[in-house]
Amino acid sequence: MTGMENQIKKPEPKEVNYTTLRENTPFTWSARTTTTALRVLTGLNYRDFFLDFDQNVRMYRDGEEKLAKLFDGFPMPQMVTPSVSYGHVNCLGAELFFPEDGEVGLRHICTSAKEGIDLLKSKKGIDFSKAGMFPFYAEFAEKLRAAFPGRSVRFGFGLEGPITTAYELLGDRIFTEIYDEPEATREFLDLLTDSINDYFPAACRVNGDDTDLPNDQDAYMADDIASMIPDSLWPEFVLPYWEKYYRFRTYGKRNIHIEGLLPNQLKFLETARIERYDPSISPVLTPQMIEKTCRVPFMWRIGSFHFPQMTEKDTADFVYLAAADGACNVHAYVAGDTLDPETVEKFYIFRDTAQKVERLLADGTPREELKKFTGYADSAEFWDNWCGYKGKPQYGKGQAL
Repeated sequence: MTGMENQIKKPEPKEVNYTTLRENTPFTWSARTTTTALRVLTGLNYRDFFLDFDQNVRMYRDGEEKLAKLFDGFPMPQMVTPSVSYGHVNCLGAELFFPEDGEVGLRHICTSAKEGIDLLKSKKGIDFSKAGMFPFYAEFAEKLRAAFPGRSVRFGFGLEGPITTAYELLGDRIFTEIYDEPEATREFLDLLTDSINDYFPAACRVNGDDTDLPNDQDAYMADDIASMIPDSLWPEFVLPYWEKYYRFRTYGKRNIHIEGLLPNQLKFLETARIERYDPSISPVLTPQMIEKTCRVPFMWRIGSFHFPQMTEKDTADFVYLAAADGACNVHAYVAGDTLDPETVEKFYIFRDTAQKVERLLADGTPREELKKFTGYADSAEFWDNWCGYKGKPQYGKGQAL
């Protein structure tokens, strides 16, 4: 046999049975603590968090003890190098900025799709592990593993989905190039997705993850900026590059985090064979709207900034009503602005209610019956007014823009 004949052919991406997928997806929940909370509890400024290894060691050693006292029984954060979503584009030449009092930023380095094409062609085949700040954070990971033997440490110098990455390189120009230079934009996005896929194994190697790709492991993508592309252009400027992204990684389950989707964009989640959708912060949507518009199992989140506006009853009602309206998961994150006693108590209520809902649904309780715990006959009354969104634009009621 030739070498080619000896190769094992990888399976094609599986078809997804949306008729039964949601009903066969069990309800889950999470209330996760974060390194943001550790940073605030230990008084660490942003710049030192991102750049100072010794301060990170102090943050974990001192912060976890303080956090555990506030959130007894909640797991501590995953140990990770400081999370920088712009790792891939930094390796392509985008400069990173580390302000003392704010999150990491970056400089857009391309002024057009054609300029982006030239950049990507010039960077084809580069060794990402030696580019940009990749070596700095790879060493950071090794030093954390040495400082905390036996702890799992993840590499947080990351990447984003194709459309978000295009924005990282071009800035707002990506939104005009799709009209002014559609052919060049398609070539740019194609080369960019190749570059994202080339970066991924380099990050996997730092984590010790499987680099025999594609495999049957779940694949995750975050691509918030795709929500800013009009739905009429998705078949041309979004879906082909999502497909290329996922096919490189997996022939198994496709998960996505995408904030800000509009109701008329939800249909594309099935086209892309997504099996788990995280809307995260998407104020135009409600669980009812998602449940009625697409069949993809979806999550629903309380943002940390929501908690101060919510009563303890609101917190419990959120869980009951999200589950009643079809959410397969509810989740919340302990962040730097959720450490006051009143908010801490709401996290316990969130956890206890979610555990109760998980038991009820596992025992066969119909989702609709969860509303009886809230006093709401129609959950639309809750979602249309929750957490300061009262008076939101009328397209929040489901109309397309």
